[in-house]
Amino acid sequence: LSRYKQGWGMADVKRLYDARDSFPVIIDESDVLTNLSSTQYPVTVAAGQAAFRATLVYTDPMGVPGVDPNRINDLTLKVTSPSDVVYWGNHGLVDGNWSVPGGSANMIDTVENVFVENPEAGTWTVEVFADEVNADGHTETSETDVDYALVVSIEAPPLAPGDIDGDGDLDNADINLFTHVLLGIDTGDPEHVARSDLNDDSSANGNDIQTMVAALLN
Repeated sequence: LSRYKQGWGMADVKRLYDARDSFPVIIDESDVLTNLSSTQYPVTVAAGQAAFRATLVYTDPMGVPGVDPNRINDLTLKVTSPSDVVYWGNHGLVDGNWSVPGGSANMIDTVENVFVENPEAGTWTVEVFADEVNADGHTETSETDVDYALVVSIEAPPLAPGDIDGDGDLDNADINLFTHVLLGIDTGDPEHVARSDLNDDSSANGNDIQTMVAALLN
């Protein structure tokens, strides 16, 4: 299986839950495109983020045996950075884990991804183009058109051990929250309990104190 092929295996539910606030764009077949039309989605990325990911998927009508390429419609994913660097769907993902700038529109795949490591801060533009609509892919309407699914996620850098409140700093606020968790006092956020388990033994308790002290001294 090539790197860019998605959807194989079981979903990591914990990872999805942890990233639940990191999906600025989720299009669940709610946008419909006709031939040669397109839709743009601006996405704001804060400084210091770990990754930018966009995935486009669409259902293609049954192809014709013996025809190459064996696809009917063609939707294309294009992502443009704030400094006008262009990433086309799946370009570079056969050879590595991250997209490569440049390339050209993907005319074959019905699953297209753009994965960018350490994305620059600013407004990114995600575009979906209906380059070819030869058959109806959205039968709910009378027109010959297509729908699609699009998900954009922004992955924040991992929190440093001891950053209980998740603000990027280790300070007195983290010490207070850590103490409250160990004493069994409700802090109002279950993430504080999870982040207080610094030794990953599935329990926030006195065994985590040594790791917290080491984090504060670093």
